[in-house]
Amino acid sequence: MSGVAKNKVGLFLLHCLFLRQIQALLVAVFLVALVAFTAQTQPDATTPQEPGYLSTIDRYQRHFRTDVLEIFRDKINSANLAPSEQSRLVSTVDSFERTLTAIFSDFRSAYQKAFLTQNPDSAAVKEARLLQENLKLSIELAQLEMIAVIKNIEQNRNVNKPVTKLEDLTRALEENRTIRRPLGNYIANFFPRREKFLTTVLRFLHHAMINTPITTIMKLIPLEPFTTQRTPPLLSVLSANGERSRLSELPANAVIILAMNHDVGTLDGYGIQKISEALGANRNMVLTTKGAWPQFLFHKNTDPDAFLIEEKTFSRRLFARVNALPTERITFSAFPEGAVAMAGAQFPQIANAGIFKIARDMAARLQGTRPVYYIRLTSNFLEHVTSGGEVPMHIEIREPELVPTSPLEGRSDVWVREKRHEFENSSHKYRGRFYDLREPMLLEGSRLFRVGGRANDCRRILQ
Repeated sequence: MSGVAKNKVGLFLLHCLFLRQIQALLVAVFLVALVAFTAQTQPDATTPQEPGYLSTIDRYQRHFRTDVLEIFRDKINSANLAPSEQSRLVSTVDSFERTLTAIFSDFRSAYQKAFLTQNPDSAAVKEARLLQENLKLSIELAQLEMIAVIKNIEQNRNVNKPVTKLEDLTRALEENRTIRRPLGNYIANFFPRREKFLTTVLRFLHHAMINTPITTIMKLIPLEPFTTQRTPPLLSVLSANGERSRLSELPANAVIILAMNHDVGTLDGYGIQKISEALGANRNMVLTTKGAWPQFLFHKNTDPDAFLIEEKTFSRRLFARVNALPTERITFSAFPEGAVAMAGAQFPQIANAGIFKIARDMAARLQGTRPVYYIRLTSNFLEHVTSGGEVPMHIEIREPELVPTSPLEGRSDVWVREKRHEFENSSHKYRGRFYDLREPMLLEGSRLFRVGGRANDCRRILQ
């Protein structure tokens, strides 16, 4: 081989070696980029990822400041008050806002420890829920005192009484005392309308005294004390990508877990009963608490389809009940938020994990011999009652999800955590407004004051 040929062969081999090095370098760069991209876009399944709820809390707090506190300050500044009265009012509102800001901070911290760590702190869970109730109730009651101040100013009356109540409320928050809910506010939120109120209360007391089964009472709930609407809520099915709904294809013996937001107390029970009937269930079982039903002040629970979370054996009794009805289609319903929302403090509420754990445990026990489905529901009942009936009642029904049959993994169960977070972030879809302090007035025939903004402003605020 000539020297020229040898040089050409050498150059060719050198060229091939160089290309292989370039190729290896590109592959290495690609793999590094892929790993980095995956680390950014695929969070560790063992680490909870939930920015949504705390972002919603931030927006809620910001809108309370602009839609309530700033409007009230403008009312004070433009009012014909004595300098001492005006100074006291300004000082009281400033103090209330500072105290509330500190509690919001404590709430965020407790929520992070309770729900955004690998090992949730049970004490933090309890603290977060207590702080939530204090925040929610103090925002509701503070607005009512502000409305009283505005009304007194308009009527040239002394503002001392509502201002003192606002000061007392602030002091209770500063001292970390539990805020007590006045009976009048409780009634206004549970029975918004005045129509047939006494008749309904007497009827409920009658059922309580004779210990009528809860699941029977839910079928007898009248609409008059809650709404001007005389027809059941519109039911709308939300299917992914416009696909045909699978609701009509559920097996005849399916166990269907229903979870809905808790907006207007007893009216919610009416709504979830209508969902059960629309799904063709033979019976609707309910998970509830003793405090929600007055008969448990006098009687033990004798309803075979009602289960109290205070009962230590309720889960065992539930599974026995389901197994005793092997061919029936059953719905089992609950309100994961536990507490009811308030008309003037439409607070984004924490969701409890209980119903999701029950769904997983039931599916694991049945091991596919009988399918267990989960359906998430979202009602607009609070939007409806605070619009004076202008916005019709409706309930959104998500597509049924088959619950996994693998063993429940305790507090770290991925499915339970995901469904709790999903529910928590969707339950405020039709909430988020406050009482209208610009022109405070009661809704016609209602115990509730008008809320601010248009009927769908809450979606702008919390979505």
